[in-house]
This record gives sequence, structure tokens and C-alpha cells, in this order.
Amino acid sequence: MEQLKDIRAIEIIEVNFLPYFIFFTVIVLFISILIYFISHKKINLTKREKTIQNLKNINFKNYPHKDLAYIFTIYGKDCLKSQDKDKFNDILIQLEHYKYKENANDIPNNILREMKDYIDELV
Repeated sequence: MEQLKDIRAIEIIEVNFLPYFIFFTVIVLFISILIYFISHKKINLTKREKTIQNLKNINFKNYPHKDLAYIFTIYGKDCLKSQDKDKFNDILIQLEHYKYKENANDIPNNILREMKDYIDELV
């Protein structure tokens, strides 16, 4: 039994957790930023889709009728298709009287209805 060696004193092993903590924090931060950008991805609209959206957002009650005629003409030309060309030109001919006069009357309801129908058909 004399050959038995003494039991060694307890050694305290120091582990530095700081590099592990920093590594996992960076990984978690990277993953959370990645998830944010994937979930909030911007939807890029074409010019035609933007103008259709602008046409649909026109409030026919709040705009002065002269401005409404101009706005409809500008946005309508941007999203014009060949099959809708005749209908759009008919509406423009009817609107000419209300656009170019200084003190124009209000646009009649039948023309406003045609404008709304044209906007609804664009989609």
C-alpha cells in the first residue's frame, strides 16, 4: 500500500464562457435579422400596377371635378391596354369640356360612373 500515491488536490478548471456567449449572441442576432427581412420583404410593383392602385384610390367625392378629370387622364394613359383604348378615348372626349374651361360645371354622374367602371375593368 505504500505504493499508493496521495490523492491530488482538487483542481479548478476555469472555463471562459465569454467567446461562446458572444458567438451564440451573434448567431441569434443574425438569424433574427434574416427572419425580419424575409418576412417584411418589399413587394415591387410595376408601373402599371402602381397606376392602377392610384386609380383605385381616387376619391371621387373629395376631388374637385376638374382635378378629377386631369388625374383620371394621367393615370389612365399609363395603364392603357389596346382593348380598352376605345372606351378610354370615349371617356376622354367627354371629359375635355370639364378639363380646359376655367369655370367648368361638375362632371355628370353618368361620366363618373363610366370612369369608375373603366377603373374596375382594369384588374
